[in-house]
Amino acid sequence: MSTAEDRARARLLVREQRLMQLGVWGNLLTVQQAAEYLNVSVSTVRRLRAQGQLAFVKLGSSVRFTPDDLDDLVTQNHVKRSRD
Repeated sequence: MSTAEDRARARLLVREQRLMQLGVWGNLLTVQQAAEYLNVSVSTVRRLRAQGQLAFVKLGSSVRFTPDDLDDLVTQNHVKRSRD
């Protein structure tokens, strides 16, 4: 198994553990759960959604987030350290 596969498998395991800690058994998270998942405030999640930076699912008047969309947000905003 390659290092990339190891990292991908480890990320998946961490994600599953985080979702279990949040009590999420399905694949849609509330605003509060999304904030806990990302370790940010609820207002930050709402702001990112309003600015179009965070994809969401609208079910009636409810807003939900998928773990994949949250992970995509983190990946898109990952800043690599510059090496001087």
